[in-house]
Formats: sequence, structure tokens, C-alpha cells
Amino acid sequence: MNSGKFASTLLAALILPAQALAQTEWPDVMQHLQPGLSLSPVSASWPADVSIEPPGPHIPSEKARWSGKWSGWACLGYACDTKLGVERVTEQGASIVYSIASGRLHPLVRRLQAQFVDGELRAVLPNGARIAYRIRADGHLEFLYRGDSDRWLVGVLSREDSIPGAANAGVAPLAGSPRASAAPTPRSAISKPDEVATAEAPEIKVGDSWIYVSTNLWKKTRGRQFRRDVLSIGEREIRMKQGGLDGRGARMMIYTSQLNFVEEDPGTPRHRKFSTFYPMYSFPLQVGKTWEHETKFTLASSASIWEFNYGATVLGIEKVAVPAGTFEAFKIELKGRYRWTDGANMWGGWQSETCWYAREVKAAVKCEYTDFWGIERRRWDGYELVRYAVH
Repeated sequence: MNSGKFASTLLAALILPAQALAQTEWPDVMQHLQPGLSLSPVSASWPADVSIEPPGPHIPSEKARWSGKWSGWACLGYACDTKLGVERVTEQGASIVYSIASGRLHPLVRRLQAQFVDGELRAVLPNGARIAYRIRADGHLEFLYRGDSDRWLVGVLSREDSIPGAANAGVAPLAGSPRASAAPTPRSAISKPDEVATAEAPEIKVGDSWIYVSTNLWKKTRGRQFRRDVLSIGEREIRMKQGGLDGRGARMMIYTSQLNFVEEDPGTPRHRKFSTFYPMYSFPLQVGKTWEHETKFTLASSASIWEFNYGATVLGIEKVAVPAGTFEAFKIELKGRYRWTDGANMWGGWQSETCWYAREVKAAVKCEYTDFWGIERRRWDGYELVRYAVH
């Protein structure tokens, strides 16, 4: 069997159906994809004679910057490991090495002649598939593979010298560094009426309560209401009950003294407990503050293990209008990559949560959450404060 045809057949099993894309039309989802290592058990490889020729002084800087070795992920769920070697750059294009592999794809390595078109580097594989790359403003590389008219895959690559362990990467403990995975929204886009303001950790008391309404960000609608009530406060934990206003669906939620979620419904099939905590807050809050955190939990109902690598930033202070009123709130953006395994399978994704924390409420007045598995957005929802009572 022709090896190129065999590889392209396997590749088709890993790419996603989509509407026909024009050659220069990139999927809208690209802006959400984060750089990092793949979750492939098989690494893409370099040919033994790969050689990077430094660009000459006559090569424009916007083309010379392509030179070098790039590594990253592709395919749904970060399932493919991929590399791009730009060996020699000319004013018209480049000699490149294209490499991709996964647990289901026989490693494929091809030397190709690529052309610069509209700021992109494009090439055609022997099977007729087209590949294209473009460099982001932050220096990472976006990748698009187009097979037939309704199949494509995407990915993100970074220079190998900027990714810890990329040169010899197999399965990474977690895909990508938290700082790379949590690139914040530009602060210039955020209103900051008080740059020096600080929010200390709140003094939560038994009886404090908050009622929220859920929001569907797909449809821009509000849904059911739910409440959180503080039941007890220990030296290191805060216990709250969360459920519907009629008491239905009540569950126990355990938080740290800094309001970071730790554990849900101990002793039930829904039980999950973080090895540390979900790092939404790091008090005192101040504009520009950042933090990073790794954690994991096991879901009792399926025995699956989830691992997370987060980075967070206090982006600014905004006035936020919700059903409970208008509040001056600290805008916090938490982003991170995750992977889960049940022993037989492995998958990966990334999630982002933005919350607006108001000091007088001692909690968030609004949160928005999104979850991607690879390039598929699985969740996009949130909640807003309806009313509260704190002591």
C-alpha cells in the first residue's frame, strides 16, 4: 500500500467535518486556541538531516522570522503532535519539513516547498491536502490543514526553544506552561478607575447568602435561579449549601478561606475533590496581579482523573450591572489547559472563567465560563447576582 495514501487515510479519521473553507479562510475558533504541548503518545519527528540555514541579510524581517524549528499540537483534543521546520527562507517562500503523528496516525514526515501568500506560509502535500501557517502577534504559529472540501484540522505551534521539553516531548505532564496558556486580555481594553485599589480577603460569616441567576451565553438569556448559603466556617474551610430556591438539587460545597472551591458533595456519587483548589482568587486583589496553579481531582462517578494547569490575572476594575444592581468590581480572568484520563482513554481541552468580584458583596457579582475540547466549544455559560445578604 502506498505509504502516503495510507497516512492520508488515517489522517482523515482525525480531522473534523466543516463547511467548505476558502484557501485563506481560517476558522473563527483560532483566536481561542492556546499554545502548548500535545497529548499524543507518539511524538512527531525530525529527519536525521534537518538543517536550519540562517536567513541572509537580504531577506525581509517579516519573512526571516519564520526560520527555525516549531513544535505544538493539532487535531481534536490535542491528539496530534506536529512540527514545522523552516530550513531555508527565500523572498518568495521556504523549504520546510512538515511532521505530524498521533496514537492513531502513522508518523508522517514530508519535505515541501512552501510559498508566502498574504502573510501566510502555504504548501501542498502529495495527497493534495493544503497546509497553511500564520504567525500571531504574540509569536506563536497557527496551523490549518485542509483535506477535501469539508474536512480540516487546526493547531498551534511555538518555537521549540520557547517550550520546556518540546525537543523531546512525548506525553507532557500538562500541555503547555500556565503563563502561555493564560495570555490575558490586553489591559488597555479594561476600564481602570482606581489602579491602586486593593480587595482584601473577605470576612465570611455564617448566614451570608447570595442568590444568582444562570446565564446562557449562546442564547444571551437568563435561566433558573440558585442560592449559596454559608453553613459553617472552620479554620481552613468554608462550607456552603448550593441549590435551587425551592431546595431542589442542594449540594455541599467546600471552599478555602480565600473562597477557592475545593470539594463538592463528599460521600456521594457526585463527589469530587481538588488535590489543592480551583484558583479563582488570590487575595489581596490588585490590578495587574497574576498567579499560577496546578491541581487535579478524581470524579467518583467515573474514576476519571482530571489535571489542570491555570494562570490568572486581575485585569482591571469595572462597573458591572447585574439584576442586584451596579457594582464596582475587580475583573479576574482565569485560563488553563486540562486533560482527563480514565485509564483507557485520554483527552484534553482548555477552559476560561472571568469573574467580577465586588468587595461589598464579598463574592462575585458575575461570572462567565467557557470550555473547549480541542476546537469544539462545549460550554458557554455563567451567572449573575440577583440579591445578597452579608453580615
